[in-house]
Amino acid sequence: MAEGLGVNASKIFALVFTVGCMLARSGGALVVPSGAASLDMAVDLVVESFAVVVIGGPRQHARRAGWRVTVGLMRAAAISLMPELEMLSVYWLSSSCLFQAAGLFGKATA
Repeated sequence: MAEGLGVNASKIFALVFTVGCMLARSGGALVVPSGAASLDMAVDLVVESFAVVVIGGPRQHARRAGWRVTVGLMRAAAISLMPELEMLSVYWLSSSCLFQAAGLFGKATA
């Protein structure tokens, strides 16, 4: 549809891909000095991001912002109380809304 309106989609795709690669490189350069570089260093971030999307629902961006804070605070509390259950707490919270398609406090759709 965008090409039909005169937008050069292949140029936009190349630009977005380039900017994404630059951001990934910058993020890696910022993370590596705080810890050792390894293949599984982004697992915690991926799990937290997945939990926030599952809990908040796929289309509720404003509600997801509150859940980001909730997941972060819950993970921080789990680290201070029982460090071995840190990731389990995030999995527990995301599995609590497993049977609801619209998120933890979403409305059912017909």
